[in-house]
This record gives sequence, structure tokens and C-alpha cells, in this order.
Amino acid sequence: MKVKSVKIDGKKLGYFDVGRGSPILMIHGLSACKESFIPVINELKDNYRVIAIDLPGHRDSEELDCLHNLESYSDFLFKFIKKLKIKKISLFGTSIGASIALQFSLSYPNQVNKLIVQSPIFNYKQLKTSKVVPFYFKYAIFFPVIKFFSKFDFFREYFFFKYTNRLIQNKIPQVANNMQREDRELIKSVGYDVINAHLNHSSIDAWVESGFSLLEVDLIDSLKRVSAKTLILWGENDEFLSMKWGSILNKLIVVSKLVKIKKSSHFMIMEKPKKVAGIVRRFLK
Repeated sequence: MKVKSVKIDGKKLGYFDVGRGSPILMIHGLSACKESFIPVINELKDNYRVIAIDLPGHRDSEELDCLHNLESYSDFLFKFIKKLKIKKISLFGTSIGASIALQFSLSYPNQVNKLIVQSPIFNYKQLKTSKVVPFYFKYAIFFPVIKFFSKFDFFREYFFFKYTNRLIQNKIPQVANNMQREDRELIKSVGYDVINAHLNHSSIDAWVESGFSLLEVDLIDSLKRVSAKTLILWGENDEFLSMKWGSILNKLIVVSKLVKIKKSSHFMIMEKPKKVAGIVRRFLK
């Protein structure tokens, strides 16, 4: 799939742009990249114009000069959409990408057609109750310490790279087990491509700042203002964020529908691409 790029405020943003039809913007999660959407893109590109980006500081996109948080990412995406001369677009975000999609829909409601969010973080308490999120991402007191030491190569290599590499690699067998048999070959290329993107291309500043910015997120009161019709996807085996948060989000957004994906985890776009694409296709119609 050909990688395109554009400059926004002097910063390069890498993205895929394939297919024809109503546009969908896909926003990946932390430590991931646009390639993680490839299985779903392949299912949707015959009916829609699918745009998948690398968030600033990830893979083919340069990091921002300001802090990397929901607001800065949302503003950057608004400029990107304007650059592509798209008036209105549907958003499909996963994990923190879904959080960005929610923030975007609040900041720029007139730009959003429909909203698809998979396991978003919309309240800091979600991180503190997670069984998988590292303890140092549950308390803001660690932010300045990790931010300081992240400047040193030895810390970056052993603390971030090895930990994240091991975490994602350990999840690949589980993800493959949740996939349909005919799709399992995808995980060999897509899964390890995501790991490679983090190890060799992602900015530690973006990684750290994005993660800790979630400790300040509280959209509970604001989400009642979301006007776009919203599809909420949640894996029944999501070990990062409990399914109960999907039910809470469903109650907060006035026009929303919650769909539980059986035998899938936080990585459902790679595990169940055909199923997810089918649900998305029906929702967008």
C-alpha cells in the first residue's frame, strides 16, 4: 500500500489514501501505526475512500512542537482534513485513536459525519482500573521522571523498547488465536510491522506525553454533547479496558450503539477484520 505524505504546520504527516466513495479517517492507538488498519482497509476500500494516518510522532509522521495530547492531535487532524479539502468525514479510532476521535467530534462537530470508536479512554479512571497498563502510567507523579530519563539512549532502549517489544510480541499468539484461520497469515506481517514501527520510528516524547496526557482526560460531562451518530465497538476479552466502560460510554452518548465483538481483545481490528468491516459497513449505510 503506497504511503503518501503532506506537510501540516511544517510537520510531515504520513498516511494511506485508498478507495473511492464516502471518506473514512482511521486513527490508530498508542505505539501502533497506520499499518495496523491494513486488514480492515482491505475489506472497506472497494466501497469507501479509506484514509489511515500515522499520528504525529509515530512511524512516518514527525512529532509536534507542542505536547502530544488529545487536543493537539485533534487540532492537527482538523488541519489535515482541510488540507485534503474534505468537508465532512467519518472517523474510526481505536484505543487512544478513539479518544482522539471523540475529542475531535467535540471540537469540530460540523466536520464529522459518523463516529466509530473502539475501546476509547474517555476518563482517567479507566487506566487506574486496567490490569495491563503499566503502573507508571497510572500515576502522574511518574511523568517528569520518565520524561527526563527518556532523553537517554540506555533508558529508551531497555525501559521502553524492550518492554513494549515484549508486550506486543507476547500478544501476537493471542491475537492470532482469535483470528479466523484464513486471516492468520496477516498477523505475521501486520503484527510485526507494528512492533517495528514502534522500535524504529516512534518518538519517545510522543509516546510518553500521549500516555500521561490520558491521566488528565475526563470527557464524561462533555460526551453528552456528541451529536454524531456513534458506533461503539468493544472486545469481550479486552484485557486493557473492561467491557463495563463500553456500557458507560453508550449511556453517555445520546445517539450511540454498543456492539460487543466475541472472541476478540483490544486488537480486534487485526483479529476480526472481516467482522469489524461488516459492522462498520452496515453502520455507515
